[in-house]
Amino acid sequence: MLRIILISIILMHGLLHLIGFYRSLSRNGVIYLRDYIPKSLGLLWLICALLFLLTGFFIIFRVRGWIYFMIAALIISQALIFLTWKESKYGSLINISILILGFLYLD
Repeated sequence: MLRIILISIILMHGLLHLIGFYRSLSRNGVIYLRDYIPKSLGLLWLICALLFLLTGFFIIFRVRGWIYFMIAALIISQALIFLTWKESKYGSLINISILILGFLYLD
């Protein structure tokens, strides 16, 4: 059960990071964000999203070493959250949840 919850949260959080990437490419978006995101920062949002998605798939397929991808994704994610604090501060709660669940799930 813990595994399913962890996978779900990681994959959803990875998809949410795609919003930052999309916002860096478009002035108009599906949701309103106040701050402009430069394209270079948008690339970091994309890399972070891919790291989260890879982590989720690594857990699904029981690939060893998934924890390293998770930690890298969390570090980048938290740095991006600090840079866009007004819009993404609640992402810190998700990052903390992923960190706790990830270490609880360790085999």
